[in-house]
Amino acid sequence: MILNDAGIMVEKIWLIMKKEYKNIDISEYIIMPNHFHCLIEILGAESISAQNPIKMPNENISKNRVDMESTPTTTTIPNILQTFKRYTTIEYIKMVKENILLAFDKRIWQRNYYENIIRNEKQYIMVSEYIKNNPLKWKDDKYYEKS
Repeated sequence: MILNDAGIMVEKIWLIMKKEYKNIDISEYIIMPNHFHCLIEILGAESISAQNPIKMPNENISKNRVDMESTPTTTTIPNILQTFKRYTTIEYIKMVKENILLAFDKRIWQRNYYENIIRNEKQYIMVSEYIKNNPLKWKDDKYYEKS
């Protein structure tokens, strides 16, 4: 998958999330034109507070904390994804205002997300392979447009 400007911004923020939440591991992820897949492993048995506010990189992404509204508080899947969606939406809007990206209709992300708890190595391998091979299935997606 070759990422456009929006995809590059999404990936940068995703990698920041991985660094800021010290007790998560992200082994696989893929950014598709109309969706996103990832594996998130929360290390340790308890929710752990994020120690620092997320710092945005200098290039094309705001670094002003005021733009980000609030810092992440706990390491849970809903919190991680809510924070990720919020930061990418803020950055997308900023890039629209700078005429880097086209405006979007309504919202960038769907309201909810699908999650699945992986309970063993066999499931892990199956989900990991699905994520890795997802770009090969893009032409079968109902939103795929031939160029």
